Amino acid sequence: MKKNKIVQIMLGISASAVLCSVAVNADAKEKGREYGTGRPFQLSDLPSSQLTEKLNKLSPKSRDNAKRWMDGIRFHDRDIPYMRTDNDGGIYIADPANSGANTSSASRLTTATAAVPVGVDVFKLHSNPGAPNVVYLDFDGQVVSGTAWNSSTTPSYNAVPYDIDGVPTSFSDAEKANIAEIWRRVAEDYAPFNIDVTTELPASFGPRTGRVLITANMDANGLAMPAKDSGGVAYINVWGSSSYPQYSPAFAYHNQVGGPDNIAEVVSHELGHNLGLSHDGTSTSGYYTGQGSGFISWAPIMGASYYSQLSQWSMGEYADANQTQDDIALISTKLTMKADDHSDIRTSATALVIDATGHVFSVTPASSPLDTSKVNRGVIGTRTDVDVFSFSTGGGSVVLQATPLREVTAERGGNLDISLSLYDSAGNLITSSNPADETDAGINTTLTAGTYYLAVDGVGSANYSDYGSLGQYFIEGVVPVAAADTTAPNPNPMTWVVAPEAKSRSSIHMTAATATDDTSSVQYYFACNTGGAGCVDSGWVNSPDFTLNGLAANTSYSFSVKARDAAGNQTNASALASVNTLANKAPTANADSAQVVNNTSVAVSVLANDSDPEADPIGLTAVTQGANGLVTFTKTSASYKPNSGFVGTDTFTYTISDNFGATATATVTVNVSAAPVTTVNRSPVAVSDSIKVIAGQTVSIPVLSNDYDPDGDALTISSIKQGSRGYGSISANTISYKAGTRTGNDTLTYTITDGRGGKASAKVYISIVR
Repeated sequence: MKKNKIVQIMLGISASAVLCSVAVNADAKEKGREYGTGRPFQLSDLPSSQLTEKLNKLSPKSRDNAKRWMDGIRFHDRDIPYMRTDNDGGIYIADPANSGANTSSASRLTTATAAVPVGVDVFKLHSNPGAPNVVYLDFDGQVVSGTAWNSSTTPSYNAVPYDIDGVPTSFSDAEKANIAEIWRRVAEDYAPFNIDVTTELPASFGPRTGRVLITANMDANGLAMPAKDSGGVAYINVWGSSSYPQYSPAFAYHNQVGGPDNIAEVVSHELGHNLGLSHDGTSTSGYYTGQGSGFISWAPIMGASYYSQLSQWSMGEYADANQTQDDIALISTKLTMKADDHSDIRTSATALVIDATGHVFSVTPASSPLDTSKVNRGVIGTRTDVDVFSFSTGGGSVVLQATPLREVTAERGGNLDISLSLYDSAGNLITSSNPADETDAGINTTLTAGTYYLAVDGVGSANYSDYGSLGQYFIEGVVPVAAADTTAPNPNPMTWVVAPEAKSRSSIHMTAATATDDTSSVQYYFACNTGGAGCVDSGWVNSPDFTLNGLAANTSYSFSVKARDAAGNQTNASALASVNTLANKAPTANADSAQVVNNTSVAVSVLANDSDPEADPIGLTAVTQGANGLVTFTKTSASYKPNSGFVGTDTFTYTISDNFGATATATVTVNVSAAPVTTVNRSPVAVSDSIKVIAGQTVSIPVLSNDYDPDGDALTISSIKQGSRGYGSISANTISYKAGTRTGNDTLTYTITDGRGGKASAKVYISIVR
């Protein structure tokens, strides 16, 4: 069935498949255009699409925001059909659903090895506990409100839990197994990076803590979720922003894509968008579906990787790639790379752990998901990373196998293709293994007694380079045990080359003597014997250099160090060495002042003139109340609102703290003024007048004498409407009227003003006589 779906996609039979609808260009040779990140463009340059139609309807401010957003990402003509904008100009990607998804794959649990081990809580899985970056895989539903997803459409979504058996109120064993598998697959995609992929709800969400919600495309109330016809939806390039929680979660609609293998690909793909990644496509398709066959079939994670055994990050090295975005480099600027776990040189190689019978064992995230040890396992973190292990043998047949993380169901979902090399104690290559059609590697050879070194490397194949060949591996096998080694490394007891010394208020560095052993490599154990916060041991490490971070300022700590060889022989501990961390200096808080009108409030940016001598982040931790007003505060500012009717001067104090607990306090003086009094102008009153005048003569009419203004404003005549038997003119706030030669009656209309917009009109009745 999967092969049939691939054929349909390649032939264009299926209108859309998970993340891989084909957008055919009239000219297949035309690569199309790239935009953003150093590729200037105007919105009018974008080809007509749902995106441009929406952009044309946005307000100028929102349209400008969308342009700035797109200037900060890299995208191609083939991406535009899947790009969307919200009403504020936020850009997100709506990746197509899988038209070939089937419910049988969505609910599968085909082998016992996929079951969750007894005692493991699938909602407390962590791939890298303590990492500064966290992504939460949310399977139990969520009320989505107050986010950018709600600003343009529905005020609240009641997203449903992951559910494949029609019972949304509980999770079956099959559902739990799928959840664990999805977690393993996503964790593998992000294994090289310093991020914890977890199923446990974080205490809070912020710029470096994200969420991918695995749910259905309709909510519990029957409302359509954002871009409901998609397989996955996410805002692009929002990770690390202070507003990241506003643009979270990303969505993976499990009922739109299929089984846990496909769901995991969607999750990694949508998180990639959050991190700023665009699609890997071709000149004719927005999503590249991959190449090759068998266990080395390959596809890019930011393309359509559902039908390949390996999915990897890409830099567009495949034929007809429509862009060459360096996925790993971009992700590393957001997450940083995980520290190297094993040395790449023989002198500091990690000793393989071999039991008394000569067996080499390792545990995997499937067999022991809570085990984060590095025993006979590791991560290839970069294309130049090589992990070296040492072992000693009494001689005989040695069998060692290195296997990448991969699933036993559906597509394997691995990222790493392994090469193994075996060296003697002098560094000469004895043999190597790199199967052309597989991703694991094995050594099976006969050795004489001695010490040897096993090197693990990530490599490419006919279908891919070593660029994205990164991820976890696990070593197992049999090594004939050497004669019992009962001698500890030298020196014994251990000594210091550089005694512990304070590097900062929170870190202490130390260097032990480099220990040597007759038969194997050596590890070191740095013990924090006494101290304050953060006083923890190093555990067994390969390097004689050690730095302990996260310590309390101006506090005494004492340390000792010991060493062991591969046989477990330990030296005696060194003499204790003590040192104080550097003292912390308090921040400086300076007085502030503010002006406010009564019955309004004012925000005071009190931190603007405050500082910390060591450039630590500072924030407000407390305020006092004013005698005549209410004070509230956030971490960055304080707000003051005077009591009703109060006018005068009030004060309050605020306290700031650095991240080491030192504080400072300053005073804010607030001058409260009365609100200006405003009055409503009343219009003047004009009263009609009557006079007699002899034909042909001129008369002065004091029309203002009986007019008045209720506010006492001075009045002036502003205009006259003429009669039919004479002519009137304004003269020094009177009307001068010259009668015609005919007798009879005439009427003038005049208008007065009070100078503040008020007007009134009246008539003058004139009798012309002889």
